Amino acid sequence: MVYPPEVELNSETMQGCLQELSGKYSDQYTSSGFPPKICTLILKELIKSNKLKCQILDIGCGKGYVGEYLKSDGFLHITGLDCSRSLLQVAK
Repeated sequence: MVYPPEVELNSETMQGCLQELSGKYSDQYTSSGFPPKICTLILKELIKSNKLKCQILDIGCGKGYVGEYLKSDGFLHITGLDCSRSLLQVAK
């Protein structure tokens, strides 16, 4: 649901946009080389400290893919933040 510029953005129209984006989420990620896996690989290279003590904030976590990958690699303290409630429910 794309709104023309003259449509006022409010909580109702924003919710419609977020729901539309949520539905296309997997397709967008697959077509772009699956960024969550790429982000995870980059983080693993950057973080050389103790994985058990490291705290990670995933802003724009979506469905939580980065958190899943990091958890499977031994990271324990991962917090996800996203503006889409439906994606956060999936991430939980």
